[in-house]
Amino acid sequence: MKTAIKYPSINDYQETLQHPELKFKDQRLRSCNVEKDPMGMPKVRSGGFALTYKLVNSNKRWAVRCFHKPLVDREKRYALISSYLNSNKSPILINVEYLPDEILVKGSRHPVTLMDWVDGDTLSQYLYKNANRSGKLANLAGEFLFVIDELERLQIAHGDLSHLNIIIKNEKMILIDYDGLFVPSIQGWKSAELGNRNFQHPLRKSEHFDSNLDRFSEIVIYLALSGIALSPKLFNKYGAGAEGLLFKVNDFLRPHESPLLRDLESIPELKHLAENFRAICLTEISNVPKLRDLLGEQAVLIPQGTPSTLSSLETQSSSIVFDATNKGLLLEKVGEFITVVGQITNVYQGIAINQKPYVFVNFGDFREGCFTVVLWSEALALLKEVNKTPNDYLNQWVSVTGTITTYGGRFNTRPQIVLDSPADIQVMAEEEARGKLGYSDFSYNKQEDAISTADSVSSTATRVSARDEDKLSRLYSKPQSNVQPLKSQSATKSVKKTKKSNTSSVQPQVSTSSKNAQTSAQKKLDHLYSQGNITPTQLSKSKTVRSKPLPQKTSKPFIQIPSWIWWVFGILLIYFFFSSTASKTPQVQATSTPRPRATATLRQEPTLSALQVAATESAECMKWTKVNSAHEGKQKCVYGIVIDKRRITTDSDSWFLIRFDSSPATFYIISENTLQVKNGDCIVAKSIVNYDTNGIPYMEVTEIEIENNQCTN
Repeated sequence: MKTAIKYPSINDYQETLQHPELKFKDQRLRSCNVEKDPMGMPKVRSGGFALTYKLVNSNKRWAVRCFHKPLVDREKRYALISSYLNSNKSPILINVEYLPDEILVKGSRHPVTLMDWVDGDTLSQYLYKNANRSGKLANLAGEFLFVIDELERLQIAHGDLSHLNIIIKNEKMILIDYDGLFVPSIQGWKSAELGNRNFQHPLRKSEHFDSNLDRFSEIVIYLALSGIALSPKLFNKYGAGAEGLLFKVNDFLRPHESPLLRDLESIPELKHLAENFRAICLTEISNVPKLRDLLGEQAVLIPQGTPSTLSSLETQSSSIVFDATNKGLLLEKVGEFITVVGQITNVYQGIAINQKPYVFVNFGDFREGCFTVVLWSEALALLKEVNKTPNDYLNQWVSVTGTITTYGGRFNTRPQIVLDSPADIQVMAEEEARGKLGYSDFSYNKQEDAISTADSVSSTATRVSARDEDKLSRLYSKPQSNVQPLKSQSATKSVKKTKKSNTSSVQPQVSTSSKNAQTSAQKKLDHLYSQGNITPTQLSKSKTVRSKPLPQKTSKPFIQIPSWIWWVFGILLIYFFFSSTASKTPQVQATSTPRPRATATLRQEPTLSALQVAATESAECMKWTKVNSAHEGKQKCVYGIVIDKRRITTDSDSWFLIRFDSSPATFYIISENTLQVKNGDCIVAKSIVNYDTNGIPYMEVTEIEIENNQCTN
């Protein structure tokens, strides 16, 4: 069996591209400089399977695409594609050259593709700038018809026709990104990708791979361009940012309920085409007619969808996004092209090292490493062109589509999407945003929809099974009034781990004595997960470590202190016994059992003063909302008003779960003795702060005090 190839990550390529003279074999590329972003790092743009960089020398500008995802028979495909394009020139296409074993990343050589750099706007950017300029828009639909005619003349199909893969240069259209291109010489192969779902027939499969592949996408784009030209307000009403032009997959799944199609039908010039498109959405993909035939004078027969076709459509997922507050999950998707939904809470404006302005659009507290959208000066110039400012986004709910990267600043690593254009930000109503998040369990990206690949040596069945398992592992439950199993369509909830960099005290940590030992706390948490009381543990392994392992219980009731500390105590006792002072020997005690962590190790030997700090730090109580990662492993005193208390019972155990907030992603307490506590009480608890595997802080306590005066201070 062929060994699966491990592709470099985006961070690997970012490091490598800083030294093109050392990392490329081809002399043309070794003599180039890489375009940098305002922070001095290589500027990256993303496609489905590759990261694109602009390299420039004194003679030429290149687009170099570095692969970070597998593609079935990539070398053979590109050899045939390159040969065909070089022999069949067209103004809508550019030559592509496949260079195997070209770029050196961490000691291994990897392939790249080399294309001429095309200056211009993506169709998405062009519409954003010119949505209210009817004169410019009037020619777009006609220019797109020329593209369709050229594809038919060449007997090829792009495979992923979308507004991000069409460049407008001098008012002409050029297609880019040829990963999914069909040419006659690869007739009988399977499609390498399934394209952007907001431009594709919902029933498209890998077997659909021939010169007719683009027919559905062509109708989608032509209808959108014609509609915007005849009624520009449609772009402001339905513009989908980087996800799509006007149409979204829901319009294809339920065309008779689509408000967009109703609006298009109200335009006399488009009424007939829009009506036909409803039927096209509900028929087999093989029945999709040519756009030219639909625009002709003769009627086109579109077979009705069969019961099996309609049943397949009903099972399609329609809203697939990531929650902007789920930092841990976003960090797992670094390098992938995804859609993120959330509310913008802060806009920060600054000046980069190149003395140009930039803006950080934050979806939370940037000091906690929240998800951020970065707008460089080019994007800000586009905003200005349409009479908008970055502050117009403040407190808005938005959808953002782009490549997830990271930035390690003064505070901690944050996930981010860097945009060249604000066209990729779609403002929406809060109800629509929450609806998207409520149904989301998995984000669209072409890589994970790609069909089996020889590079990764995985069958279609294995890939589908793994994908379904991944979907289930990302479902988050809301709190329920009664303990009951999770429902399959429960609304998702983001896991938010609060972090603050406000302490530098030394915290001793203790390594576990047995990897196989399962503590009572673990059993309790596992039961809570299975019953939907708190966020379930993710099944897939994290690529970036953000959450902490469950604490494990040892047999010793107090802090495990190294033997040399006890020698120090003994010497101090003798010293104070013979000294003339009347002070008593200081005692180091813990009010609750510290839970050693499975992967914890001592970073340095704790000093006596450090242990004293750990023991006395809890003297002043803090509200539960202030608990953060800086307190992990430390004894703290926490207070709050109980909003939910319930008994959790298993076959062998029984305990109480206490919350101060209705969200499952906030601080909670588990205890065995809280009979006197009821909802509405202000309670004070003292114990060690721990974090579960989903990054949620909690305490396991033995005693709780009711102190109603504490919450009124």
